Amino acid sequence: MENSDEVKNENLWNNWIPRKWIQGLSLPTLNWTRPFLAMMGLPLKLVEEPDVWTAIYVQSMDEYNTYIEPLLELEGEQYDKEDLKITLITFNKAFQQLAIQLGSNVAVDLERWVQRHFLSHEFDVAMFDWLCVLRNAYLPQGTREDQIPPPDALIPLLDDIEEIIYYGVYGSQYVLQHMKLPPPLEEMEKTGQVVVSQEVLQVHRVITQELTMRALNMIAKKLNEQELSEVMAWALSQAEAKIVTSPENLCGDRYLQVDPPLFDFPSVLDIPISDEK
Repeated sequence: MENSDEVKNENLWNNWIPRKWIQGLSLPTLNWTRPFLAMMGLPLKLVEEPDVWTAIYVQSMDEYNTYIEPLLELEGEQYDKEDLKITLITFNKAFQQLAIQLGSNVAVDLERWVQRHFLSHEFDVAMFDWLCVLRNAYLPQGTREDQIPPPDALIPLLDDIEEIIYYGVYGSQYVLQHMKLPPPLEEMEKTGQVVVSQEVLQVHRVITQELTMRALNMIAKKLNEQELSEVMAWALSQAEAKIVTSPENLCGDRYLQVDPPLFDFPSVLDIPISDEK
């Protein structure tokens, strides 16, 4: 199968980027996320030494807040431009420091992780649709009216797919839902309100996407080119049959590869930035 190595730039430098960088890079610093870091697809060294990134992130956000506070009176495009500039400077330094302490490959992998799960709308949509398609494959035939029988080549892998997706995605969901909530949420829970923090939702979303991608990588590793073509044809038909999915959202075989695709998104590490704010 043709390997589409790069996902095209989706105009990712936009006004939402500072928020998304901060949102993504803060998750590994939360103590309660530590049991989930490996499932979230974070670099192994960071999983093993999370305190390194936590310390870097805390210092970086202190610097960010110091520089952004005088600019809060700005409005519209002027504020967005300055916010983006400060965000790039902040995380350029943070990734450089991470590269020094844990290795340049860790910094690169962490940046790609953010690109996948927080910056790419295409990836977000593709993983949802692939999850729905693969789930229909391992469920007993006849369970759902929109099921299309998977090709013969995929049948020996259905148990592995189910283990990755069902026990990984839904197992983590159960743990997240039943874990001890922080005190503020605990109090809200006593009032009878249904409370799920944004951080919990984000962690579950990342785990779901990461494990869906791992299932696709596993399929690509175990099947030959002809078998993968048959799987792709079935997946397109299955996506067409389901109401909530679309064949176009699967992005062809871009994600049905041995390795996750790269993004033609400019690296923060490569952007020449002065210290002037």
